[in-house]
This record gives sequence, structure tokens and C-alpha cells, in this order.
Amino acid sequence: MKKFCAAILVILGVLLSTCGVFAATEKEVLRLDEEKIINNQDGKKVSFRMMDSRDTKEVFINDEAVNYLIKNSMELTIYTPKVTMTVSPQAFQVSEWDAALKTGEPVSAKLILAKGNLGKVAEKFDDWYYNQLGLYRLSNVAYDLSAQILVAGVKKYELEELAEPLTLEVNYPASSVVGLVQEDHLGGYFLNEDSGKWLYAGGEVNSKDNIITLSVSQTGLFTFCSDNKQESGKGQISDIAGHWAESDILFMESRNIVRELEENKFYPNREITRAEFVAFLVRTLKLPVGSQGSNVFQDVLPGSPYYQEIMAGADAGLVSGVGNAKFAPERKITREEIAAFFVRALKHSGQTVQAESGVLSRFDDQSGISSWAKDSVAMAVHAGLINGREANLFVPKAATTRAEAVVMLHRLIEKGKVF
Repeated sequence: MKKFCAAILVILGVLLSTCGVFAATEKEVLRLDEEKIINNQDGKKVSFRMMDSRDTKEVFINDEAVNYLIKNSMELTIYTPKVTMTVSPQAFQVSEWDAALKTGEPVSAKLILAKGNLGKVAEKFDDWYYNQLGLYRLSNVAYDLSAQILVAGVKKYELEELAEPLTLEVNYPASSVVGLVQEDHLGGYFLNEDSGKWLYAGGEVNSKDNIITLSVSQTGLFTFCSDNKQESGKGQISDIAGHWAESDILFMESRNIVRELEENKFYPNREITRAEFVAFLVRTLKLPVGSQGSNVFQDVLPGSPYYQEIMAGADAGLVSGVGNAKFAPERKITREEIAAFFVRALKHSGQTVQAESGVLSRFDDQSGISSWAKDSVAMAVHAGLINGREANLFVPKAATTRAEAVVMLHRLIEKGKVF
């Protein structure tokens, strides 16, 4: 009888496991409160290890722990076998957190890092389409990052974006580098569930140790691809040595936002066209290219330089024409037009755009700013993205060099206006 009962228990165990009753054993859970943070504190840092073999890691941080981390300007690091997460507690200071606190119930944040669904990655990553764009995917490397706000232990909000980016250091196996993947051109790509497109999320590669490091504020499914359209010999632009904007140009080139032209030259002093500026802006904002929308511009045809970037800018509502269904891609962009592009970019990124009253009074030529551009110029100047020339002049109708444009776009990143 005992053997019969034991056999029944074994059978029930298999059935229940198959039905998912024991699914909880497939995740490793870490619950952090203020006491645990204090006991593991090392100066301004605190770290925890979640090193077992389970694919899903869940970290719960209650409101007292979050407040303690913020009060003491601390950084939280979670080590797992394949991914290290470094989190600023301000990452949870979103409007949903404030709303949760107003309930008067215990509030906590929850981070979940799980092995990505490789079947979904394969389904959503059309190899033929993305290979045409020069993107080649690491084999069998994908993760799913999610964040939640809990009230009284129950999920109240699912966060699509954090208030501050967290840093991920991802170890990838050498065996994942297959086909045409080039390690030195690897970067992170998140799946936009609405558009079905993979969005570039940046990243720096240490190919010696097989580590990719990236800062992300968005949540969702992500994988890694090499952009083989990047030029080899990064940082080898031949005509910017000693140029006043050299460091800005190299910074933007390292992020594949700008690229050298023929003969490894960037031509920093050449005046930038509308098409070139839009291409730089679209790459800065990490907008997906490969538009499926209709082309509203008669003078921008498939195969034209920067066609994909211009279409991506139009899809995002950043690009406007010059009238009569024309974009004028080869026309030199004016400073007031750049200001208008910046304001649209800020709004697209969810930024609050405003300007102090009278901000344009410093410019003796403010009357020369087109009426349609006055608000945009004021906002861009107030945000510190575009300055005057010779202190008291804005010269709204003047052209801009490629170097000047790069410096302005670098400011957009440095000031945290885009990530």
C-alpha cells in the first residue's frame, strides 16, 4: 500500500509540474527592505547576487528601501550569471509611483529580468528585411526586462519606461557570434510592440570578455545585432584632427549617428543640408527606419540619399516640407529650421517644452526670426540646445555647418533630452 501511495504521489507531482503549479520554482526572487540594504551597504553602493540557474530573476524593493537609497544617493547592483543590472533608485520615480503612494498602502517596485522568448525574436526579426539594412542578429541571445509598481503586494502598474536608465552588462557566448555578425559593431535593440520594429538602444562592446554594456530606460524584449553598415576604422576620420568640434564628432560617430563620407572625410565645415540634418536627428532619437507609410514628398524618392531616415522622420511627425509636396532635401537648413526640428524632437521624446518670457530679447536681430519659428527658437534657446552667434545675434536664416549641427545634437543627448 505504501508503494502504491508513493507511486501515486510521484504521478501527481509530474502532472502538477506539467500544469505549471510548480512554475514558481522557475524564478529566483530577491526581496529588499531597508534593513537588508543597510546590512549589505558598502559606501554609496549596495549589491546582491542572484546566481542560481533559473532563467527568471525577480527583485522586489519596498518603498522604505527605495527612499533610503535615494536619501543616501546610493546605487543598487544585481549580479546574475549572465547579466549585471545597476539601478538608480530614481528610476522608479515615475508618476505611477506617486499615485501608488497616495493610496496609503505599502508600495514596492518590482524588476523582472527573464530569458527572452527566442521564438518571438525569430518571428519578429525578419532576417531578409533587416539584413538589407545591414543588421545581423546574435544567435540565441535575448532578454525580457519588465518593471512594475505594486500596491499592497498586488501589481498596480506596468511600466513601459523608467524615470532614469539602468545599466545592463550582458555576457554573450562566443558561439552566438555566427554568420556575418561583427562583434565590434554590436548594439542592443528593443522590440517596439506597436510598430513591430526593432529600435536601436546603443551599447558598448568588450569583445575580449564577450560583454555588451548598455543603458536603457525602456522595458520589453531585447536582443543584440551588429550594424554592418558602420564603417570600419571607427574614429579614423581624416579631416577633423584639431578641429574645435573633433570630440563631439567622434562621440557621435561612436554611436553610429554620424559617419564619414568619401575618403574617410567628414567635411566638418561644409554647410549641412536638410536631408543630412534629418538623418543625424533620426539616428540620435533611435527612430526605426524602413517606413511602410506613404511618401508625401515628390522630391524624395526611394533610393535617394537618406530616404529611409527622412521617411522615418515623417512617420514620427518630425519632418515637414517646404510646400507643394516638396521637402527640398539638398537645400541648406537654416538655424530657425533646426530650432523647429529640435522642438518637435523634444515633444516626440515626451519632454515638456517651454521658454521664459523675453528669452529672445538678447538678440538684436530677433525681428528677423520668421513668425512661424519664433516659439521654436525661444524654446530651443531656453533649453540650451542652440546658442546665438556673436553673443547678441541669432542669424535665423543662416546656414549651419556639419560640425555645428553635430555639436547641437550632442547637447540634445548630454542634457538628457533624449536617451
